[in-house]
Amino acid sequence: MMKRIISVLLTVAMLLSLCCVAHAETWTCPACGTANEGNFCSQCGEKKPVSEWTCPACGTVNSGNFCSGCGAKRPDGGEVAGGIYDVRCEDMGDGHTRISWNDPANAGPYTITYKAAEWIDYSTNYGEDPCRGTSCSVICLIPGVSYTITVSNGYSSASAEYTPPKASFTDFKSNKEIKISKSYVEAFGEDYNSSFKMDLYHAKLSQNRIYAFLLAVRTPMGYCSYIETYEELELEARYIGRTGYHAFAPVFDAVKACFGKIPTGKYYLEAYLGGKFYATVSFDVRGN
Repeated sequence: MMKRIISVLLTVAMLLSLCCVAHAETWTCPACGTANEGNFCSQCGEKKPVSEWTCPACGTVNSGNFCSGCGAKRPDGGEVAGGIYDVRCEDMGDGHTRISWNDPANAGPYTITYKAAEWIDYSTNYGEDPCRGTSCSVICLIPGVSYTITVSNGYSSASAEYTPPKASFTDFKSNKEIKISKSYVEAFGEDYNSSFKMDLYHAKLSQNRIYAFLLAVRTPMGYCSYIETYEELELEARYIGRTGYHAFAPVFDAVKACFGKIPTGKYYLEAYLGGKFYATVSFDVRGN
């Protein structure tokens, strides 16, 4: 009889243990300290922190549902809020690129990072503010450059390859020119922190025109991450040009970040209006 009672008690203990295991895991919100069991804090809405896991197939450390190295599914079956997938890029024809993606949980905000094949372990996020919805319009992509575009919400991410189309500016055919005040720069001397004047010339216009503007830097090793953009650059009918002042330091800082060094040789400044190639000008970078 005693053996039977012990057996029953052991069975009950095992069932209680299984119930405890099946019970939802409790976690403490890092923002407000509230104890929770779901994916979001019941007090402040903070998302549940996701533990990292190591892919058994390739050894990559991840935090999302799928391995970023080989695509294998998370082996423990753990799902994270915000399963991003199907990143899409569409040229809007006016210098803008619309980047869209799917996320059933709509777990924003999202950040978008860009990396070109030539850049050495370097990517950049050109957007100042994260995207709240599942699409964003950007003007920061250099036409003709192949990018890996990654959308992330801190818990999951997805990427797509995209090359913006490159076309020539044909709104007017005369007086398309840019000039700069320096023909060469000593990149490792005082010129590093100097600036240059850039004049953008255009044809005499009958009325003002507004374009999305992008200025890109092409180095002897290819394009770097440095760009300047203006959502609305106005070419005024009463003038035949625009003058702007630019610093060399952010250019060289970006070049070092992309390539690990500042290569010497010929550099090109390329201007784009409405996503179309407008004109270019070159300068030499010298060093010791």
